[in-house]
Amino acid sequence: MTYLKKQVIYVLLAWVVLVPFVIGYLSINHLPSNLNMFHLAIFISLAFSTFLFPVKRNGQSLMLISWISVPAFLQYGLLVEMIITQLALLAHFYNQRNNPDKYLNLILNSIIFALSSFAAAAAFYFVGGTIGMTAFWPLLGAVLIYQLFYKIVFHNSRSVIVNLVSKEKQSFPHFINTDLFVVIFILPFSVALYYLIEFLGFGGFILIGIPYFVIVSMIRLYGKKEKINKDLKIATDIGHNLSSFSTEKEVLDDFVKNIALMFKAEFTYLFDHKSGWLELLRSYEYGQFKDYKVERFAIDSRITKEIVVKKQSVIFEEKKDWVEDLGMHKYSSMQSAFGIPISRNEKIEGVLFVFSSKKRMFEKYQ
Repeated sequence: MTYLKKQVIYVLLAWVVLVPFVIGYLSINHLPSNLNMFHLAIFISLAFSTFLFPVKRNGQSLMLISWISVPAFLQYGLLVEMIITQLALLAHFYNQRNNPDKYLNLILNSIIFALSSFAAAAAFYFVGGTIGMTAFWPLLGAVLIYQLFYKIVFHNSRSVIVNLVSKEKQSFPHFINTDLFVVIFILPFSVALYYLIEFLGFGGFILIGIPYFVIVSMIRLYGKKEKINKDLKIATDIGHNLSSFSTEKEVLDDFVKNIALMFKAEFTYLFDHKSGWLELLRSYEYGQFKDYKVERFAIDSRITKEIVVKKQSVIFEEKKDWVEDLGMHKYSSMQSAFGIPISRNEKIEGVLFVFSSKKRMFEKYQ
């Protein structure tokens, strides 16, 4: 994403005012007298884990942090809720460590979460909510309003900030079914955790935390299964499409192009297996076919031997794992990679190499 430098400076100044300054002010003037540091550490750990292992839908991470931030807010107020969410963002930062804009994204997300916290807290107090309240129905209504405002402000503030600092404009989102599902799904967990902590203390974290992470793990497994089935369907479609071409060139071009699209890879190379050599048949880089005069290399490295001789696929998370053996484009942006043998009647006919400019881009099932 291309950022506008002047606007980025304004955003950084806004972050200083909205996050460190506000947290410092609240710490001095509104520090909760009943703050339990052990519970605070657990809140932070659970929030960090929630961001570290996100649930994704259609490639987008679902924001489930409110299952832990809401009970923290109900028990201690805005200051503790902000501390928890802001520290938990470090896990999101870790997941984006391969993104060249990761530092700026951390700042932007920090502002977005801060604005969402302010708006949700204001809505909570406006409808009569109070910190430490225990009356069930008033609390349930106030928490519902809190979460709805949090979602609405989160999405709209993100659009405003992105439009401010980036040349790539975004439309303002509507409150979609996914957001409503998250609110309804999280509401029982957040309210139940608050009451259990109030009456049981540490035991409340165990009674709610274990079921929550079990359910989230099941959702993640289901999401991965859906992703695998989707890729299998794409692979089947690629195979069916190949049968419609009449020339070898058309078949190879379509195969290499669709493999690159399927795995969102910037570099795809198809090699023909000759006796002791791999001869380059097709090169596809950044959406275009390339013609290289260096057409072959010997099967003498650890990686090529593993693919051709042992007939095994290989996968690598980053460049340092393969560059010494393959030596392909040492100074390019290649990072993660996988190579697979292409066989017919138990004989290796070719080798396919796929590279991405991002680390840890590929999974073993692929």
